[in-house]
Amino acid sequence: MEETLNTNDDTRNDDSEAKLEASNSPLITFAKINKYFLIPFLCPVFCMLGNYFILLMQETNVIKKPEFFMPIYVQFSYVFAGLLYFITYFQQKVDGGKDVIIYRERATTSIKYIYNDVNKKNILIEWILIVILGFLVALFELLSVFVGDRHVFEQRLYFLFFIPLFSKFILKDTIFKHQYLSLIIALIGITFLIIPVCLKIQTEDTVANILNLIAGIAYSLFLVLIKYVTHVYYVSPFKLSFYFGLIAIGFIFFGYMIYSLIEYHDLSYFKDVLDFSEVDNKFPISMYLISTQVFATALQAFTLLVIYYFSPILLMVTDIISPMLLWLALTIRDGQDLPAVALYPIGYVIVLFGSLIYNEIIIFNFCGLSKDTKKFVEQRLNEESSDIRKTENDLKIGSFARSSDNDSNEAGDDEEKLSN
Repeated sequence: MEETLNTNDDTRNDDSEAKLEASNSPLITFAKINKYFLIPFLCPVFCMLGNYFILLMQETNVIKKPEFFMPIYVQFSYVFAGLLYFITYFQQKVDGGKDVIIYRERATTSIKYIYNDVNKKNILIEWILIVILGFLVALFELLSVFVGDRHVFEQRLYFLFFIPLFSKFILKDTIFKHQYLSLIIALIGITFLIIPVCLKIQTEDTVANILNLIAGIAYSLFLVLIKYVTHVYYVSPFKLSFYFGLIAIGFIFFGYMIYSLIEYHDLSYFKDVLDFSEVDNKFPISMYLISTQVFATALQAFTLLVIYYFSPILLMVTDIISPMLLWLALTIRDGQDLPAVALYPIGYVIVLFGSLIYNEIIIFNFCGLSKDTKKFVEQRLNEESSDIRKTENDLKIGSFARSSDNDSNEAGDDEEKLSN
């Protein structure tokens, strides 16, 4: 009997969903953009600007050992972003967001007690995970530098596969129907981006592609673990960034110290990392260095917020805007050869379209694709709330009627007793 009732409930839900979709005359609707949904789209803008200034800086030939300087330089952006934790405004904002998301219905004092209790019990595991985060991001930056300008597949292809995979098994995330569609569309777009690479790839690029694959896996796990640590161990994302940034710098320095001792039998490798001797005007290079760090720090801060408040998958899908903008800037400046100039715009537009679907800015009102979007869920909650309020009113009216009947019956009994 219970199974029958459940089946009927499911059928009614499906019918209501079908009616809701049918009531929407357009097949495609555009949702209103919440100000917080602009954050995922700011990340690729800062990423593009940071990468552009890095290219300008590298073209000056001031950086003599980019395999060491660039990973260290990037890790400092994580440390600088982590310094926001020590600013009261950001600390309150993040803590407030944590209270709303995780403990929406609990008192603030309860949150602090639970937070402190969990923190004491799991402090060792928490620090192990922070060290792993530092190692993963250091590994990603080092491998990305060593890959260099070889012909490798778009790294976001690996993100597209491994971030949802890790999110599924580590975060227990549910990927809905419209999000699957978004990922499929993004995969089609990235296919256009890797075709030019396939036409140029050679045997000597094999090692670079293997390193690129490892880097893609490492960074995917890195993003998912940030979400896991912040939401399971209740660590501020900025505080987390400060710690794993310092740990990553330690890993990189330690690795190159060993390399220098083996290769040069001393620490002479660290000499002449930057060389300004051949540069007449140092001001532009200084501006490149400062601008790169400012945009990189902004990127890391917004990335942490996207992971904390949204999901690593959302970050992955919207991140395609960064290489698209960088490609446009370099194409305008230097030009591009076929087939890249023909295929890249198609690929980027398709992936961008997929990101708009994932962000629920574009909503498809057919085949149940709108079922789990925020707009549909809010409508369903409003309907259910309305039904609940109606039921409560009916119950109140019914109980009032029954109490009135009881009162009249009691009054009749009292009159009968008096008459007797």
